[in-house]
Amino acid sequence: MAKKKKRSNARKRHQTQLAKNRKKTISAAEKKQAAEVSFKEEYHYVFGDLKRMGVLAAAMFALMIILAYVL
Repeated sequence: MAKKKKRSNARKRHQTQLAKNRKKTISAAEKKQAAEVSFKEEYHYVFGDLKRMGVLAAAMFALMIILAYVL
């Protein structure tokens, strides 16, 4: 019985240490990324794609309305 208790306590300690280390590494990485990332520069091609998709969606919607009146 004593072994199980020791193992469970060791697991709990190990899990809490891992959780603390994850928080430290994530917070340090987030701070570094927040300063370096410029979404306008990184994803400049996305805006063009969104514009094309919007035009296509509007054209298809207009075509559906026209077909509803014709048919």
